[in-house]
Amino acid sequence: MSDDQDAGSWPAVEFESRPWQVSDAYISRAQRRMHQGDFSAAVPARIADAKLTLPAQLLAESEDALREIVRSTSTPHYNSAHRSGSRR
Repeated sequence: MSDDQDAGSWPAVEFESRPWQVSDAYISRAQRRMHQGDFSAAVPARIADAKLTLPAQLLAESEDALREIVRSTSTPHYNSAHRSGSRR
């Protein structure tokens, strides 16, 4: 993914045809015939080094959501109910 691509144009998963090779010597000829030929193998997009740029509004909303999660899970009521396994 080049630097000039935005988050909306991430590459999709691609597929390639690969030969299926039966390696089990203990199957019948009928089963071997049934499981021969090519199959479609997924080729995931290489995004490990991609730079993700999110809109400022989305970043702000996600930070607000994270703060709310931290606030709601750090209250005494949540912690005591969570430890005892009860839900209200």
